Amino acid sequence: MKALVLFLLLGAWISAAVTARAAETYDSWIATARIGGLSLEPGADQASIDAIVAAYRDQGVSVIELDPGLSNYLDASGFAAQVAHIDLVSQRAHLVGLKVVIYYPSLEVLTPNGANIPDTMGKDHPDWLQVGLNGTPNVFYGTQEHWVPPDAESAWMSANSTGYKNYFIGRVEQLAATAVDGIWIDVPLYLDTGVQWSDIHPEAVTAFEAWSAARGYNYSGPPAGEDMSDQKFRHWLQWRNDNLAAFIDEVRASAMAVNPGWAFVTEVYPLDYLDTIWTGLEPSVLGRADNSIVVWELDGVSDSLGMQYANYEDFSNLIAMAKIAKAFD
Repeated sequence: MKALVLFLLLGAWISAAVTARAAETYDSWIATARIGGLSLEPGADQASIDAIVAAYRDQGVSVIELDPGLSNYLDASGFAAQVAHIDLVSQRAHLVGLKVVIYYPSLEVLTPNGANIPDTMGKDHPDWLQVGLNGTPNVFYGTQEHWVPPDAESAWMSANSTGYKNYFIGRVEQLAATAVDGIWIDVPLYLDTGVQWSDIHPEAVTAFEAWSAARGYNYSGPPAGEDMSDQKFRHWLQWRNDNLAAFIDEVRASAMAVNPGWAFVTEVYPLDYLDTIWTGLEPSVLGRADNSIVVWELDGVSDSLGMQYANYEDFSNLIAMAKIAKAFD
């Protein structure tokens, strides 16, 4: 069993991640990966792609984490263009000895300029959205988070919505049929920027009731509200983590049915703060499989400047968190 610290330069900020599991069946390429992030959208010609992957190889990169724009709301033709692009980049990278994993957010969908246009994920599919305990759909607009551009829509999807699961898993299966070597799944969580304490989506309530019945709790409906002294609320928090893990397991199983040799990476960020309670996902409840690893996001002191102005204590804390993450396995 191996562990690895990965430092990714994403735009102007640095996110460090630590693998919690690296499978021997990958012939160690994932365990020894030197990862370089690459934002490259469809439209690049083959000569440009060849020059880029050669430059990454010359820098000592062994695995490209490709971000071609799957964060955005894409219709069928837009996604088909992405699939062809990802396949081409992967094939060209293989020619110079590099592996490629595709970055794909699992439960967040962005729609650029979504505040001003009629067709967005949240507006087209309101029945797919997470719902907070107060009944509010989990969607927001604008720069409330640093990765959401002005007027963009950030829609947070229910892991229990049959419609969304079919949509997302179907697209993952298409990616698994390309030349790309694996997938990097991000944000399997209940972000609380737009609304707190998701998910009471109708299918989520059904899932919670089934989960509680299997454990002898036999709850009917979700908790009435936030109350840490209420055993039902505390069990609901536990269910949310188990539920996210079950969603990831379902996505992974579907992908592996298409491509058994695929690398499956799940990124989780609650390590050094209490977001495992507020948003999930607590990685200890994730299923373990020889075809999957977990990576941890360790935030720098600044989203825009990383550790540029960090002091000795900041770096000491970052190193300590990396060691803690390695120890989790």
